[in-house]
Amino acid sequence: MQGGKLDEQGQSIGWKISKSTFRAMIDSALGLNPEDMSEAAKAKRVLWPGFETLG
Repeated sequence: MQGGKLDEQGQSIGWKISKSTFRAMIDSALGLNPEDMSEAAKAKRVLWPGFETLG
């Protein structure tokens, strides 16, 4: 993502907020624990192949 304000690592602050919101919606819809970082949970968080994962 490009544009807007950047954090100290040079990443878009807006994208980080959006990514966090999208992930919360997906976790809620799929009944995933937000702290679950298992391979199975990560696989469920992939929206479609080629898109950056939200985990």
